[in-house]
Amino acid sequence: MRRFSILTASVTTMLVTPASGVTTFYSLDRSSNPSPNLVSFLSDPTDPTVNSVETLASVGSVHTTVMDVSADGRLFIAPYGTTVYEIDRGTGAILGSLDVGGPIEGLAVSDIGLIYTSVGDTTRIYESDFDAQTVRLLLSTATDIDDLDFDKDGNLIGTDINQSGQVWRIPLDGSPLQLIATLPPVGVGPMTYSLQQDAFYFIDNNFDPPRRNLLRLPWANGQPGIIEHVKELAPGEYVGLAAVPEPSTTVIIETVPVGNPGNVGELSGAGAGGYGEDRICGAVSYGYRIGKYEVTAGQYCAFL
Repeated sequence: MRRFSILTASVTTMLVTPASGVTTFYSLDRSSNPSPNLVSFLSDPTDPTVNSVETLASVGSVHTTVMDVSADGRLFIAPYGTTVYEIDRGTGAILGSLDVGGPIEGLAVSDIGLIYTSVGDTTRIYESDFDAQTVRLLLSTATDIDDLDFDKDGNLIGTDINQSGQVWRIPLDGSPLQLIATLPPVGVGPMTYSLQQDAFYFIDNNFDPPRRNLLRLPWANGQPGIIEHVKELAPGEYVGLAAVPEPSTTVIIETVPVGNPGNVGELSGAGAGGYGEDRICGAVSYGYRIGKYEVTAGQYCAFL
Protein backbone atom coordinates (compact mmCIF):
# COMPACT_ATOMS: atom_id res chain seq x y z
CA MET A 1 0.00 0.00 0.00
CA ARG A 2 1.44 3.35 -1.00
CA ARG A 3 1.76 5.86 1.84
CA PHE A 4 2.31 9.60 2.06
CA SER A 5 4.15 11.55 4.74
CA ILE A 6 2.17 14.76 5.18
CA LEU A 7 3.53 17.03 7.89
CA THR A 8 0.67 19.42 8.43
CA ALA A 9 -1.66 19.83 11.36
CA SER A 10 -4.64 20.35 9.05
CA VAL A 11 -4.71 16.78 7.71
CA THR A 12 -6.01 15.16 10.86
CA THR A 13 -9.72 14.65 10.23
CA MET A 14 -11.22 14.49 6.76
CA LEU A 15 -14.98 14.93 6.34
CA VAL A 16 -17.18 13.87 3.42
CA THR A 17 -20.80 15.06 3.28
CA PRO A 18 -23.07 12.19 4.45
CA ALA A 19 -25.84 10.98 2.16
CA SER A 20 -28.44 9.91 4.73
CA GLY A 21 -29.44 13.37 5.98
CA VAL A 22 -30.40 11.89 9.37
CA THR A 23 -28.69 13.59 12.31
CA THR A 24 -28.20 12.15 15.78
CA PHE A 25 -28.15 14.70 18.60
CA TYR A 26 -27.00 14.52 22.21
CA SER A 27 -28.53 16.63 24.95
CA LEU A 28 -28.86 16.58 28.73
CA ASP A 29 -32.25 16.15 30.37
CA ARG A 30 -32.32 17.95 33.73
CA SER A 31 -35.88 16.87 34.56
CA SER A 32 -34.34 13.85 36.30
CA ASN A 33 -32.61 15.98 38.98
CA PRO A 34 -30.47 15.62 41.00
CA SER A 35 -28.76 13.35 38.43
CA PRO A 36 -29.39 14.62 34.88
CA ASN A 37 -29.34 12.10 32.04
CA LEU A 38 -27.40 12.15 28.78
CA VAL A 39 -29.97 11.52 26.04
CA SER A 40 -30.03 11.16 22.26
CA PHE A 41 -32.64 11.76 19.57
CA LEU A 42 -32.83 11.88 15.79
CA SER A 43 -33.74 14.57 13.29
CA ASP A 44 -34.94 12.86 10.12
CA PRO A 45 -36.07 15.23 7.34
CA THR A 46 -38.18 12.42 5.85
CA ASP A 47 -40.14 11.94 9.09
CA PRO A 48 -40.14 15.07 11.28
CA THR A 49 -42.87 13.68 13.53
CA VAL A 50 -40.53 11.27 15.36
CA ASN A 51 -39.90 12.87 18.74
CA SER A 52 -38.71 9.99 20.95
CA VAL A 53 -35.71 10.55 23.22
CA GLU A 54 -33.39 7.72 24.35
CA THR A 55 -31.65 7.86 27.72
CA LEU A 56 -27.98 6.85 27.48
CA ALA A 57 -26.45 7.43 30.92
CA SER A 58 -26.62 9.47 34.10
CA VAL A 59 -23.91 12.13 34.37
CA GLY A 60 -24.13 12.55 38.13
CA SER A 61 -23.93 16.12 39.37
CA VAL A 62 -22.62 17.72 36.15
CA HIS A 63 -25.35 20.12 35.00
CA THR A 64 -24.15 21.18 31.57
CA THR A 65 -25.27 24.16 29.53
CA VAL A 66 -23.18 23.60 26.36
CA MET A 67 -21.60 20.57 24.70
CA ASP A 68 -19.97 19.34 21.51
CA VAL A 69 -18.74 16.08 19.98
CA SER A 70 -15.33 15.89 18.32
CA ALA A 71 -14.78 14.29 14.92
CA ASP A 72 -13.43 11.16 16.64
CA GLY A 73 -16.51 10.88 18.87
CA ARG A 74 -15.32 12.42 22.15
CA LEU A 75 -18.06 14.23 24.10
CA PHE A 76 -17.14 17.50 25.82
CA ILE A 77 -19.55 19.40 28.07
CA ALA A 78 -19.37 22.55 30.17
CA PRO A 79 -21.62 23.85 32.97
CA TYR A 80 -22.07 27.59 33.47
CA GLY A 81 -18.70 27.73 35.20
CA THR A 82 -15.03 27.53 34.31
CA THR A 83 -14.46 23.86 33.51
CA VAL A 84 -14.78 21.72 30.37
CA TYR A 85 -15.32 18.00 31.02
CA GLU A 86 -14.90 14.97 28.79
CA ILE A 87 -17.73 12.50 29.44
CA ASP A 88 -17.94 8.79 28.62
CA ARG A 89 -21.05 8.51 26.43
CA GLY A 90 -21.80 4.99 27.61
CA THR A 91 -21.43 5.39 31.38
CA GLY A 92 -21.61 9.15 32.01
CA ALA A 93 -18.28 9.00 33.85
CA ILE A 94 -15.96 12.01 33.80
CA LEU A 95 -12.82 11.12 31.81
CA GLY A 96 -10.96 14.39 32.30
CA SER A 97 -11.33 18.13 32.81
CA LEU A 98 -9.74 21.45 31.88
CA ASP A 99 -10.25 24.84 33.52
CA VAL A 100 -10.58 27.47 30.79
CA GLY A 101 -11.98 30.39 32.82
CA GLY A 102 -15.59 31.38 32.92
CA PRO A 103 -18.47 31.65 32.93
CA ILE A 104 -18.54 29.44 29.81
CA GLU A 105 -21.41 30.29 27.45
CA GLY A 106 -20.37 28.50 24.25
CA LEU A 107 -18.25 25.49 23.29
CA ALA A 108 -17.10 24.11 19.93
CA VAL A 109 -14.55 21.48 18.90
CA SER A 110 -12.61 21.94 15.65
CA ASP A 111 -11.81 19.19 13.14
CA ILE A 112 -8.32 18.87 14.64
CA GLY A 113 -9.65 18.56 18.18
CA LEU A 114 -8.98 22.03 19.57
CA ILE A 115 -11.69 23.34 21.90
CA TYR A 116 -13.03 26.90 21.57
CA THR A 117 -15.06 28.50 24.35
CA SER A 118 -16.87 31.82 24.63
CA VAL A 119 -16.65 33.23 28.14
CA GLY A 120 -18.40 36.09 29.94
CA ASP A 121 -20.86 38.79 28.92
CA THR A 122 -18.01 40.87 27.48
CA THR A 123 -16.96 37.89 25.45
CA ARG A 124 -13.52 36.33 25.48
CA ILE A 125 -12.83 33.47 23.05
CA TYR A 126 -10.32 30.88 24.27
CA GLU A 127 -8.55 28.15 22.29
CA SER A 128 -7.67 25.04 24.33
CA ASP A 129 -5.90 21.74 23.78
CA PHE A 130 -7.65 19.35 26.15
CA ASP A 131 -4.99 16.62 25.96
CA ALA A 132 -2.05 18.98 26.36
CA GLN A 133 -3.97 20.93 29.07
CA THR A 134 -3.15 24.29 27.48
CA VAL A 135 -5.38 27.38 27.16
CA ARG A 136 -4.74 30.61 25.27
CA LEU A 137 -6.84 33.74 24.77
CA LEU A 138 -7.78 34.06 21.10
CA LEU A 139 -9.59 37.41 21.26
CA SER A 140 -11.71 39.74 23.39
CA THR A 141 -14.78 41.59 22.13
CA ALA A 142 -17.64 43.67 23.49
CA THR A 143 -20.03 41.58 21.36
CA ASP A 144 -22.20 39.10 23.26
CA ILE A 145 -21.72 35.56 21.93
CA ASP A 146 -24.17 32.97 23.27
CA ASP A 147 -22.84 29.82 21.64
CA LEU A 148 -20.32 28.56 19.08
CA ASP A 149 -19.85 25.86 16.47
CA PHE A 150 -18.00 25.17 13.23
CA ASP A 151 -19.70 24.96 9.84
CA LYS A 152 -18.69 22.50 7.11
CA ASP A 153 -16.07 24.90 5.74
CA GLY A 154 -14.28 25.12 9.09
CA ASN A 155 -15.56 28.61 9.96
CA LEU A 156 -16.13 29.23 13.66
CA ILE A 157 -19.62 30.76 13.94
CA GLY A 158 -20.92 32.62 16.99
CA THR A 159 -24.51 33.72 17.57
CA ASP A 160 -26.54 36.06 19.75
CA ILE A 161 -29.94 34.89 18.53
CA ASN A 162 -31.62 35.63 21.88
CA GLN A 163 -30.94 39.37 22.04
CA SER A 164 -29.56 41.05 18.91
CA GLY A 165 -30.19 38.23 16.41
CA GLN A 166 -26.63 38.65 15.17
CA VAL A 167 -24.57 35.87 13.53
CA TRP A 168 -20.79 36.29 13.47
CA ARG A 169 -17.79 34.62 11.85
CA ILE A 170 -14.90 34.37 14.34
CA PRO A 171 -11.46 34.33 12.66
CA LEU A 172 -9.05 31.87 14.25
CA ASP A 173 -6.13 34.27 13.84
CA GLY A 174 -7.54 36.59 16.52
CA SER A 175 -8.62 39.34 14.11
CA PRO A 176 -11.96 41.15 14.67
CA LEU A 177 -15.32 39.40 14.36
CA GLN A 178 -17.07 39.51 10.98
CA LEU A 179 -20.84 40.17 11.05
CA ILE A 180 -22.61 37.76 8.69
CA ALA A 181 -26.27 38.61 9.28
CA THR A 182 -28.80 40.07 11.71
CA LEU A 183 -31.87 37.87 12.16
CA PRO A 184 -35.13 38.49 14.06
CA PRO A 185 -34.30 37.59 17.72
CA VAL A 186 -35.68 34.23 18.88
CA GLY A 187 -35.63 32.80 22.40
CA VAL A 188 -33.27 29.84 22.00
CA GLY A 189 -30.83 27.93 24.14
CA PRO A 190 -27.94 25.70 23.04
CA MET A 191 -26.74 25.54 19.42
CA THR A 192 -25.01 22.94 17.25
CA TYR A 193 -24.16 22.46 13.56
CA SER A 194 -25.25 19.41 11.55
CA LEU A 195 -22.93 18.53 8.67
CA GLN A 196 -25.52 16.05 7.40
CA GLN A 197 -28.11 18.77 6.89
CA ASP A 198 -25.86 21.85 6.54
CA ALA A 199 -27.81 23.70 9.20
CA PHE A 200 -27.47 25.04 12.72
CA TYR A 201 -29.89 23.62 15.29
CA PHE A 202 -31.20 25.13 18.51
CA ILE A 203 -33.43 24.09 21.39
CA ASP A 204 -35.78 26.83 22.55
CA ASN A 205 -35.39 28.11 26.11
CA ASN A 206 -39.00 27.65 27.22
CA PHE A 207 -38.95 26.01 30.67
CA ASP A 208 -42.54 26.80 31.67
CA PRO A 209 -44.48 24.95 30.44
CA PRO A 210 -41.85 22.18 30.08
CA ARG A 211 -42.10 21.91 26.29
CA ARG A 212 -38.91 21.83 24.21
CA ASN A 213 -38.87 22.65 20.50
CA LEU A 214 -36.10 21.85 18.06
CA LEU A 215 -35.39 24.73 15.66
CA ARG A 216 -33.24 24.84 12.53
CA LEU A 217 -31.29 27.64 10.85
CA PRO A 218 -30.46 26.57 7.25
CA TRP A 219 -26.90 27.40 6.22
CA ALA A 220 -25.88 27.67 2.56
CA ASN A 221 -22.59 29.03 1.21
CA GLY A 222 -21.75 30.51 4.60
CA GLN A 223 -25.02 32.45 4.83
CA PRO A 224 -28.00 31.82 7.16
CA GLY A 225 -31.58 31.34 6.02
CA ILE A 226 -34.67 31.75 8.21
CA ILE A 227 -35.09 29.98 11.54
CA GLU A 228 -37.78 27.30 11.26
CA HIS A 229 -39.51 24.92 13.65
CA VAL A 230 -38.53 21.25 13.19
CA LYS A 231 -40.45 19.38 15.89
CA GLU A 232 -41.36 19.22 19.55
CA LEU A 233 -39.31 16.76 21.60
CA ALA A 234 -40.68 14.37 24.21
CA PRO A 235 -41.29 16.14 27.56
CA GLY A 236 -38.09 17.02 29.40
CA GLU A 237 -35.81 19.89 30.42
CA TYR A 238 -33.11 19.79 27.77
CA VAL A 239 -29.89 21.76 28.05
CA GLY A 240 -26.86 21.39 25.84
CA LEU A 241 -27.10 20.24 22.23
CA ALA A 242 -24.51 18.50 20.06
CA ALA A 243 -24.84 16.92 16.61
CA VAL A 244 -22.93 13.64 16.37
CA PRO A 245 -20.58 13.41 13.35
CA GLU A 246 -21.47 10.65 10.89
CA PRO A 247 -18.89 7.92 11.67
CA SER A 248 -19.04 6.21 8.29
CA THR A 249 -17.97 9.37 6.48
CA THR A 250 -15.20 10.54 8.78
CA VAL A 251 -11.58 9.50 8.27
CA ILE A 252 -9.78 9.65 11.60
CA ILE A 253 -6.03 10.16 11.63
CA GLU A 254 -4.39 9.81 15.03
CA THR A 255 -2.45 12.91 16.05
CA VAL A 256 -0.08 13.94 18.80
CA PRO A 257 0.31 17.43 20.33
CA VAL A 258 3.31 19.58 19.51
CA GLY A 259 3.97 21.71 22.56
CA ASN A 260 6.18 24.63 23.52
CA PRO A 261 4.08 27.38 21.89
CA GLY A 262 5.89 30.69 21.66
CA ASN A 263 9.30 29.13 21.02
CA VAL A 264 11.79 31.70 19.75
CA GLY A 265 13.06 29.74 16.73
CA GLU A 266 16.69 29.64 15.67
CA LEU A 267 19.10 31.41 13.35
CA SER A 268 19.27 30.15 9.76
CA GLY A 269 21.44 31.30 6.86
CA ALA A 270 25.10 32.21 6.36
CA GLY A 271 25.48 33.34 9.96
CA ALA A 272 24.54 29.85 11.15
CA GLY A 273 26.97 28.11 8.78
CA GLY A 274 24.45 27.67 5.98
CA TYR A 275 23.57 29.69 2.91
CA GLY A 276 21.48 32.73 2.12
CA GLU A 277 20.19 35.63 4.16
CA ASP A 278 20.21 35.30 7.94
CA ARG A 279 16.75 34.94 9.50
CA ILE A 280 15.01 33.32 12.45
CA CYS A 281 13.13 30.15 11.48
CA GLY A 282 10.87 27.74 13.32
CA ALA A 283 9.06 30.10 15.71
CA VAL A 284 5.46 29.00 16.30
CA SER A 285 3.17 31.10 18.51
CA TYR A 286 0.52 28.43 19.13
CA GLY A 287 0.16 24.78 20.06
CA TYR A 288 -0.86 22.35 17.31
CA ARG A 289 -1.13 18.65 16.51
CA ILE A 290 0.67 16.53 13.92
CA GLY A 291 -0.05 13.12 12.42
CA LYS A 292 1.36 10.23 14.46
CA TYR A 293 1.60 7.93 11.42
CA GLU A 294 1.98 8.27 7.67
CA VAL A 295 -1.17 9.03 5.69
CA THR A 296 -2.35 6.26 3.36
CA ALA A 297 -3.24 6.85 -0.29
CA GLY A 298 -6.90 6.10 0.51
CA GLN A 299 -7.00 8.63 3.32
CA TYR A 300 -5.37 11.27 1.13
CA CYS A 301 -7.90 10.62 -1.67
CA ALA A 302 -10.75 11.05 0.85
CA PHE A 303 -9.24 14.36 1.87
CA LEU A 304 -9.05 15.54 -1.76
